[in-house]
Amino acid sequence: MVSICGLVLAALTHAATPLNDTERKPYIDAFVRKQQETQTYEALLKQTLRLRGLKQPVESEGRVCYKAPGSLLLSFSKPAGDYLIVTGPDIYLKKANRPLVHRKAVAGPARPDQNARLLLSLFQGGALDWGALFGIDMVRDDDQLIVTMHPKQVDATRRVRIDNIIALPSDELRSIQVSFGEENSLTYEFSDPKRNLPLDDKLFVAPESDRKL
Repeated sequence: MVSICGLVLAALTHAATPLNDTERKPYIDAFVRKQQETQTYEALLKQTLRLRGLKQPVESEGRVCYKAPGSLLLSFSKPAGDYLIVTGPDIYLKKANRPLVHRKAVAGPARPDQNARLLLSLFQGGALDWGALFGIDMVRDDDQLIVTMHPKQVDATRRVRIDNIIALPSDELRSIQVSFGEENSLTYEFSDPKRNLPLDDKLFVAPESDRKL
């Protein structure tokens, strides 16, 4: 499968159209409005981890669920038993055959480069606030919008770049790739999204059996 960076590079080398601040505003407003109107969201998820030194990327498959105002679940069927739950300040991480890890989110606004917190802030419409943290480039390429973000406070040890691909005119998020340097990245790809259908609150509670391990 072509990497997200490859798609971005391909877009930038043909008929893609860079958007200035005035041109990008309607796209941002439409995307944020769609997220803010979303009470629940569920989609199939493919996660790909690429690290320097790994011969092959590590691929995981599962689903992502969101319920307003602040609950998120990443549940994996491959590898089976892995999940991550974010609910309020609480983060629960479970790896198969390992004890459940519970930690509290750091006080203050969530940084958009913190993976699951990035997804949560997207659903909450937090993209409006990203301009304070990131320099943002936006390009329209036919039926998709490519949004590339670089931290304004540069950390030479963690050269973070975030590439978001948004389908048009549906404003559905297709993928997010968080890159650290040239060879390290974590990619989320979404398919078959469903919005505003009932979701059980129990999805966002770590099973009692895992809590006792």
